[in-house]
Amino acid sequence: MSLPDQVRKGVEALQKGKPDAAIAELEPVFDDPEFAAAEDLRDIRARVGSLLGQAWLLAGKPEKADRPLREAMRLAKALSDEAGVASIRRLQTQVIAQITERHQQSTEAQKLAKIAQQSLEELLSGVTDVEMQLDLLIRKSIAEIEHGRPASGADIASQALQLARSHGRIREQVLSHMSLARAVPTKASIELQLALEIAATAGEFNLVGGIVKASEIAGITLPSQPFAGRDPS
Repeated sequence: MSLPDQVRKGVEALQKGKPDAAIAELEPVFDDPEFAAAEDLRDIRARVGSLLGQAWLLAGKPEKADRPLREAMRLAKALSDEAGVASIRRLQTQVIAQITERHQQSTEAQKLAKIAQQSLEELLSGVTDVEMQLDLLIRKSIAEIEHGRPASGADIASQALQLARSHGRIREQVLSHMSLARAVPTKASIELQLALEIAATAGEFNLVGGIVKASEIAGITLPSQPFAGRDPS
């Protein structure tokens, strides 16, 4: 297969949301020594590098996107391709964001593991600030669920929900309902609908986005008009 055909197939794979197939087509083209040495094809190679970097990002492997994007950036700058430079820079920003998010997730997992080892009484000992109490309750609930103790997680999430309601804390009410949805799958739909109603009524659209994403992951279709005022128990 010719290099242009491989590039075309790689682009088609990207458009279909198949990054692995795109990588299989684009990487051999990008690494072809004759293609790399062709001075009159530098603009095309920059484009291929950009596409390959995008494919690695979509595949969830930002560290592999760095090499083709760096080379694409070098070529684009040498060609004074301002539009290309801007496009590649946006992809490089995504690389940094993905790597940072992965690090944060790893750090959060370590924190949850530590919280899972502590009793609720130990965690809350000496804590009088309501906001901190709610944060610890929700984190403990998540930690219990993550470590295979959903019943305990549900009980703690219910405590967090009651405390959040009594102090009018919207964010913590939503997070408590979301924890309950994970802890009790049979009630997940109801809990997520309640969370959505609370967030939407309060105009907390970032929370709404998180609830919608959680429902998609759980395979739950939320109604366009969530209900309010119903207790899932």
